[in-house]
Amino acid sequence: MIMYCVNHSKAEADGYCCSCGNLCCTNCLTIFEGERYCERCFKPLGKKAGREFVSIQGMKDKEQKHREALHSDKRQRLVVHTLDHEIGYGVSYAMNIKEPGFNLDLCYPTGEAMGKTRYFEFKDLKAVYYVKSFDGKYDRKVEVTEWNAQGSSIVVKFK
Repeated sequence: MIMYCVNHSKAEADGYCCSCGNLCCTNCLTIFEGERYCERCFKPLGKKAGREFVSIQGMKDKEQKHREALHSDKRQRLVVHTLDHEIGYGVSYAMNIKEPGFNLDLCYPTGEAMGKTRYFEFKDLKAVYYVKSFDGKYDRKVEVTEWNAQGSSIVVKFK
């Protein structure tokens, strides 16, 4: 017997909310501390934890986008060093020098997504490296298209 989402009558239910018991699809459930919650039941928990509702499907979509970016030949993998001696590994989809900074979808050094995004301000950076892999062990058999910058040259001044 197929069961359907309480919010989307044509969507097959993926599970139920551990709080209210409503059957929901992947667009209506999130996972928080190992349990599935519907959006309504998650709101007070998310507010306390400082977290927005992101559906299971939204998490899957973000993970897929991250995997595609890591395997694309656009070389968006970055290693970021800050003036405070922090190191960030991740993928950035947009870096505009007219903005004060950029978002980095964080990864472990193995390349696996952390599921977190961090904002870096340019004024706090020591260096940013475009890399083929985070650990230096990339597959040398795979051809990597060299990336050529477009637009005007920029000057970087270090303190």
